[in-house]
Amino acid sequence: MNPVNLWVFCLLAMLWSCGKSERPSIGNRLDAPIALDSHPSRSVYYVLNASLSGEYRTGSLQAFRVPVASSDAQTPLATLEVPRLGTALAVAKTGDFLVAGFSGTVSELRVLDLNAEGTPSASPRLSDVFSLPEGRVSHIQINAVEGQSDLWSVVVSLSDRSLSARVVVLKYSRAQGFSQLADFPNDFYTPSRDNPLGLYAMVWGVPVVFPTQGLVVLFPQGTGGYFGKNPSAFDWLKGLVSMQDKAFDLRTVSAAVIDLKALLAGKTLSQALGFFPIAFNSKGAKANPANAADSVGNADYQFSQNGFQSSLALDPDVAACRLTGAFTSLPTDTAVLATNTSSSDIIAVSGWNQLGVQLRNQLAEGQVQPFLRGDLLTPSPIQLTADVPSLVGIRTFVPSIQVVSAGGQCALTWIRIEQARASLGRELSRIQVATDVNAAAQLSRDSDLTGMAGFTVNGSSIMASSFSDNKVQVLRLNGATLDNVGVFQP
Repeated sequence: MNPVNLWVFCLLAMLWSCGKSERPSIGNRLDAPIALDSHPSRSVYYVLNASLSGEYRTGSLQAFRVPVASSDAQTPLATLEVPRLGTALAVAKTGDFLVAGFSGTVSELRVLDLNAEGTPSASPRLSDVFSLPEGRVSHIQINAVEGQSDLWSVVVSLSDRSLSARVVVLKYSRAQGFSQLADFPNDFYTPSRDNPLGLYAMVWGVPVVFPTQGLVVLFPQGTGGYFGKNPSAFDWLKGLVSMQDKAFDLRTVSAAVIDLKALLAGKTLSQALGFFPIAFNSKGAKANPANAADSVGNADYQFSQNGFQSSLALDPDVAACRLTGAFTSLPTDTAVLATNTSSSDIIAVSGWNQLGVQLRNQLAEGQVQPFLRGDLLTPSPIQLTADVPSLVGIRTFVPSIQVVSAGGQCALTWIRIEQARASLGRELSRIQVATDVNAAAQLSRDSDLTGMAGFTVNGSSIMASSFSDNKVQVLRLNGATLDNVGVFQP
């Protein structure tokens, strides 16, 4: 290079260097705290900052002490730099690690270690990073495998409220890292142009895991391009439907039931999979097959075709406490679901233990992807928004359902977010607790913040985070009230 060209090159390099703006580290700041979770036995909760603004070059994972008064300092116990766009977080029930999900150019999981006090640190193991299929990581569920000291199932839902939903089932070992067991529905179903019912796609999402039963249940999220017509839900309930009828595909309205024990033992997904339709009437209950099809409660009994937004298993290895009071009669094999409708009703569906027994019996007979038979599931309402005057006519979304406990009381709780203000971060929210079978009498408190996203419970404390205000509001269940502890920002 001649001297003139070298001088020009150096000058341009200096100008570029001077004009370059290096984004700072996120430090202790909150920036789009989309995902929260809590330690199972310590008074500690975790915040995953997505850094959506792009102002910082990284996101972060922070640990905070659960505040008990508004004067409590919210200085992080620890802050770890992690990739931006962290969107999901789950803490193992053993309390010795957590898994964070990231939805950047490459979707991935990262394991972070937790010490005896619940303080996080980066894992030194390369096997603690796992690349996922493309999609937004929505929820992560971690459960220990019975009889195994170093084995967990990890169920990840991706974009689980859309027609691109998929669910990945993994097993995880601290010694060996992750290995994939199933990618649902890609591992068993491919739309075909030769299908007489059309080239259609089916998707499932919002999974629940019943560790005690060894089951994973995925709920139907919708069907695109389907030309078939399914029989009525009432005919199905009465046992009048022939499964050999090629004019319909009941998988489009069915929950997918997976034998998790079989997957962990090395079976393929098709060797561990069955289906069962989900149906209820406008009151969130079952029809009465002894009455006429057009009678009250039967005429509007339908398969659920609108999908679901969120779910919770009441399995004791999942829920932090056993329900008391209003819904104490719900068995532990119950899935609590928020419907993907403008009303976002909360409905409980029980009977999954019966499905697990039948699934294993039919698979043992050599059946492949069987439809399970009989009147096995029982839906019942938790909160129908039509019964809450202040919610009528307001489109809402329920991204998370959990349980909260205080003074021997254990109740379902969730965050309900309005959707009327587009996606500008100004949506109003309320925290609700199912303290009464009468939906209008259940505990409810409006949030002081807008643009809520994260939600977690630690004992009697409820934490909810705002991605627009970059703050966390803390409430505490105190008998028949939800006390406001305060709004916090480090």
